[in-house]
Amino acid sequence: MPRLTQKSTRSVLLISLTASVLLAPLLLQIQGLTEWDAALFLDINAHFSHSPADTILWAITQLGSVEFLLALDMALFIMGKRKWAAYLLALLLCYSLVGYGMKFLVDRPRPYVTYPEIAHMTAVFHGSFPSGHALGISGLCALLYAKKSRFLAVAVLMATLVLFTRVFLGMHYPLDVIVGAWIGTLIGLLVGSFTIQIEDTMPLWYKGQPDDH
Repeated sequence: MPRLTQKSTRSVLLISLTASVLLAPLLLQIQGLTEWDAALFLDINAHFSHSPADTILWAITQLGSVEFLLALDMALFIMGKRKWAAYLLALLLCYSLVGYGMKFLVDRPRPYVTYPEIAHMTAVFHGSFPSGHALGISGLCALLYAKKSRFLAVAVLMATLVLFTRVFLGMHYPLDVIVGAWIGTLIGLLVGSFTIQIEDTMPLWYKGQPDDH
């Protein structure tokens, strides 16, 4: 079987991402699925008690936030890893456009709005579907995979913890996290597939020193 060309791979990823963004909200119309989603959320969240250990989990969950990824992007630029800073910036732009766009259009209430009696860490004022933290950290993992980075294993461990904490801390339903992780993975792979073109169009002053994989 012939291997896909780089252009064909990008086309497949783009079609998959578009289809996922358009079709994923339909999952919320499947009653049995949403009932399972709510039941699993309540089972996981029931163990959250605002203990000191749970406060540590709140710190861990921030690893998927746009603020953390933006700070990481700035750090990479300052350290001279400017190609990686460009890749991460592209990921962040896609993250914001797709993630917040879906949140606004779907507008699924947060679990603590539907179940005001549950324990949760904080309150935010945008929709629950999909999880932006799951989207961001999964996108980073996919980008590291596409670039064959040696930091991939660490990022996957971080992502696993972030995905769990989003449900445990009362911020998202499992389905929010699953869809966020899937869409983030597609975005990360898509951004990774464009890196050759990005490198070719970078001005010389931006390329900086050779990046460490």
